[in-house]
Amino acid sequence: MNKLNQLIYCPIDGAKLQLENKDGLDSYHCDSCDGNLINKKNITKYQYRAIFNKILKINTIKKSTLKCCSCNQLMGVIFYEELVLDICKKCELIWFDTDEICCLKSQNRNKESQGFSDLLALMLGLIHK
Repeated sequence: MNKLNQLIYCPIDGAKLQLENKDGLDSYHCDSCDGNLINKKNITKYQYRAIFNKILKINTIKKSTLKCCSCNQLMGVIFYEELVLDICKKCELIWFDTDEICCLKSQNRNKESQGFSDLLALMLGLIHK
């Protein structure tokens, strides 16, 4: 049974994560640290699923200090542009720290084209179409 069907807790501070839906994407938000967890299984829009698949294909550089909320194993770390993301390839989860979300917001103020980071920001409900 997928543990994400049960109560899940923030990998940063252990606070209970709140399920939110933004633009067709269910994500789990931590009110305490302002991070977000995204599960591939909760992605219904094709463009979001395609981006998520691209992220999962990026090679991990090292082990994270964070444990996956589902399998309790250490997550992996990937780098994309200025972003350092914690991912669990086994459970298909990505954790976005609040500073990564701020980075996405900043990138979207400075870009005119809708690229990879723009769609990540859309996934997190940071910008609207």
